Amino acid sequence: MTDPVLLASICRFAKQLFSREEVKTEPSYLESKLKRMQNLVQLVPYLGLKKYEELLKMSRKYYDATAFAEREKAIQLQHLDDLVVHELFIAIVNLMNFFCEEAETDDHHAGASIFEQVSQSLNDAGRETALFNCLEVPNDDVRLAVVECLNNVPLSELDNEEISTFIRLLSSCKNIGAGKTELVLAKIFWILTKVTKDQEEDNAKNFRIKFGERAVKEGLDILIRN
Repeated sequence: MTDPVLLASICRFAKQLFSREEVKTEPSYLESKLKRMQNLVQLVPYLGLKKYEELLKMSRKYYDATAFAEREKAIQLQHLDDLVVHELFIAIVNLMNFFCEEAETDDHHAGASIFEQVSQSLNDAGRETALFNCLEVPNDDVRLAVVECLNNVPLSELDNEEISTFIRLLSSCKNIGAGKTELVLAKIFWILTKVTKDQEEDNAKNFRIKFGERAVKEGLDILIRN
């Protein structure tokens, strides 16, 4: 496994590199680099999946030896307070989001098909499962990165259970003034708006029938509480 601080830096660098217009429009260069990176699929298991426990062990070297002395088991995501891991999650999710966004853009350039291939590879590797896992992390920057990425995931790749997770997050919100909660909620409502407006996907229809009324109620409750 790669050191978490080093891996986070590599992810940030890769995002900056691939964002350059002269790189995005050069398919052969993109293809060669992404092939070596296995279309990013090796990053997905870090996000609360099979590489998560080992990641926590590696991050401990950046803390005082006594900081985790009483923790024999891996910290559950809903209790994750490791800032090194937070930063890695954000870097990985932002990199994935870049490819999702490029794959979804209407103004396809020469390398668009490569971005679509990477996005599909991430989907096949369990991207949505990993992203929804990360919504459990009690850190606004992590959650904001996740919802921004989910906003660029095709609606067809979100199932009813995953969409219902957004409703659960709305119901758990008590204070929209805390941290970046407002930004996270705004992005969630934007995603739900897209789902509501969609007339093609079955999951959008199911959402309107099963969760539409509750989503409105949760939104009104947030306004009343705040």
